[in-house]
Amino acid sequence: MDSWVLITDGKISAVGSGQWPELVIQHSDSINIQDMEGSYALPGLIDTHAHVTLGPVAWKKTRGRLGVGVEYDPEITRQNSETLLRYGVTTIRNPGGDTGRNVAYRKRAENGLPNTLNTLTAGLVIENTEFAGLTESPTPERSIESVVEDQFNAGVDYVKFYHSLSADQLSRGIAKAQDLGIRSIVHTGHLSWTEAAELGVDSIVHMMPISPELLTKEARIQYLQQARPGPYGFFEWFEHVDLNSNEIREMIAAMVRHQVHLDATLVAFEAAFWGDHEHITENPALSEVHPAMVDSWRSAFRFDIGWKEDDYKRARAVWPKVLELTRQMHESGVPMSLGTDLGNPWVVPGRSLHREMRLHADAGISNWAVLRMATSGAAKILGLDHQAGRIVPGLQADILFLNSNPLDDIRNTLDIAGVVHNGQPLAATGKF
Repeated sequence: MDSWVLITDGKISAVGSGQWPELVIQHSDSINIQDMEGSYALPGLIDTHAHVTLGPVAWKKTRGRLGVGVEYDPEITRQNSETLLRYGVTTIRNPGGDTGRNVAYRKRAENGLPNTLNTLTAGLVIENTEFAGLTESPTPERSIESVVEDQFNAGVDYVKFYHSLSADQLSRGIAKAQDLGIRSIVHTGHLSWTEAAELGVDSIVHMMPISPELLTKEARIQYLQQARPGPYGFFEWFEHVDLNSNEIREMIAAMVRHQVHLDATLVAFEAAFWGDHEHITENPALSEVHPAMVDSWRSAFRFDIGWKEDDYKRARAVWPKVLELTRQMHESGVPMSLGTDLGNPWVVPGRSLHREMRLHADAGISNWAVLRMATSGAAKILGLDHQAGRIVPGLQADILFLNSNPLDDIRNTLDIAGVVHNGQPLAATGKF
């Protein structure tokens, strides 16, 4: 009650309650005062898995061969950014995309250009399988160390390694990143998260640790006999895993021991598991997504391609295990933040981060802990706690104002009264 925040030159200069500072009283006629009476203030939200520059997936011809690739469109980047900000997301980690475009976006944000978010970024995903516009591959002539170094020289904050890389490639790539002082992200399915943690990776993405090595011996044999290639593994692996097994306990222990950061992107997999429901594919919130992205998802690109009615039923049957593993990770001390996988099917910029918070609460994580994951916890994990994640003097003035208390109900994070980014009120929202 009666609290105030003083913002000067885009930063929080003072916070208090009761009587305003003498400076404000003396110069009230020249100071922009926003009355947010009755509102609840949160630090700006952080989405640690937002491919803000990615456009639609399409068929592309590369070196005379037809294959799948990603397109880029500055208008999509602009719309993503504006929508993220409207929902109170003021900081992102971009875990992959065209290296030049991603670094340029971060530099625009650093220079204070309007409608850009505070950003840490990776470049092209390092992967043995070609995906035009999204990946680059090591070759006999260009080692994985050289690929990492070239991205470092281009100005990335992270390098991202993908699932087809061998343990040897991943080990060498991580070691090179460490030598250069940049961090590493891995998205892996065949290599166990236990091994990835032991190799020294900084961050793992997606609550899909679907390596057969993480199953008990008997379950592993059954799974490998029955497993189908592709995204069926998202639910088939969970049908076979014992979340109380030694393999899972050892995986979690390794991640805690090495403090490997995880963002679960539950919202992206929820969209696949319920991909036959209109509340996903005809969600009115899709009007806030660029039409080219929605067209791509409806025509060609989605995580549940080929799934039949029985596949959706099986996927939804194991969803409680996905949430339970999320809870186990959190309660065991794995450093966790919230990410959405923006740019992928049915993910709405900004709004999906609020859904991600709800899904973590559904997993049995307290509202307070979920809010920390989306703000101060994420800032600390990303090494940005000196500038973001809290409402304290000296930090950047990124604030989300709510009409309702999110501790009472995490869904109240969507009851937005206003957003401040870099000290500037966003006029299109709430009370501003």
